[in-house]
Amino acid sequence: FSLLICSVITVKSQQMEYNSHYIYNPFLLNPSLIGEEDKNIFLGYRKQWTGFVGAPEIQQITFDSKLGKKGSAIGFRVVNDITNIIGRTGGYLTYKYKVRLGKEHDLNFALSGGFFQNRILFDRIIAVDQYESLIFENNQKYTGFDADFGFNYRYKKFIIGGVSKNLLQNYIVYFNDNDKKNLTYSFTRQYNIHAQYNFSLKDDNFHITPIFLLQSVQGIPFTYEGNVLFDIKNKYFLNLNYSHKNSYGVSASI
Repeated sequence: FSLLICSVITVKSQQMEYNSHYIYNPFLLNPSLIGEEDKNIFLGYRKQWTGFVGAPEIQQITFDSKLGKKGSAIGFRVVNDITNIIGRTGGYLTYKYKVRLGKEHDLNFALSGGFFQNRILFDRIIAVDQYESLIFENNQKYTGFDADFGFNYRYKKFIIGGVSKNLLQNYIVYFNDNDKKNLTYSFTRQYNIHAQYNFSLKDDNFHITPIFLLQSVQGIPFTYEGNVLFDIKNKYFLNLNYSHKNSYGVSASI
């Protein structure tokens, strides 16, 4: 974080939590992917960049379930995310509607809406001047409403979809009683586009699923990442990940 005290104070940070386990929990990738099975519940904890001061830390829970036999579904997500001096806690309800286009393809839409509380933790600022963190009142909070929209098209074992987050583009004004130079924190929309195909082998007991994801924040070029998920009998999983100009990764689960 770089703070410049003048007529404008600019802070850039990671606004949306980063989720790498969307390969196992599609709810984290796109809310329109929920409800494909009877019921799912996930508890998640992520500590990113362990050992660095201000490293992102995320706790969350998701639940989704079918509604009737037509393919509609409901779900909820609760998330708490702290990245350096930015804290955000939110709870969101999701409704998915499925449009049957034929026996082997369909179109899905989902809307998630809920309340969040955004915090800037000024007492966490590391400054040369020990009093600099007192420029603003410590830990000012803002509660607001926001929404996400997602869709996907499914044809047999191929899926392509997209998501828009921070639809309402809220902004927050944090008040400074010291010199009246307030800080404005703006939310920008985030867009994701993803595609995947499931290859079945050995009498449907072995699956290989490549997953491709494009991500962008409004006004910033797209970044991309790819995954190859290996599934044996829907019990044993291995995933290989590549994030463009960022990292390689591997994960496994039973």
